[in-house]
Amino acid sequence: MVLLVPKFRNRLVIKWFVPMLAKPNIRVTLDQLGSYCWQHFDGKTTVQEIGERMSHDFSQPVDSMYERIGKFIATLARDRFVLL
Repeated sequence: MVLLVPKFRNRLVIKWFVPMLAKPNIRVTLDQLGSYCWQHFDGKTTVQEIGERMSHDFSQPVDSMYERIGKFIATLARDRFVLL
């Protein structure tokens, strides 16, 4: 899965500079587990439920899934892809 993220967030830059760019977005490629998490982030499903589903679907221990999801969410929040 690929996320498209705008290169700029400033309204003036978006209005005047972005239309001249050939590629106004940055492409962020997610791995298999990151894509799975992203598809299940709906505002209703808890991290615990996502971890249990991932553990079942990928045949890995639940504890490692929670650690992986936590790092993924922290990275998304740091890069401002999601708001917590």
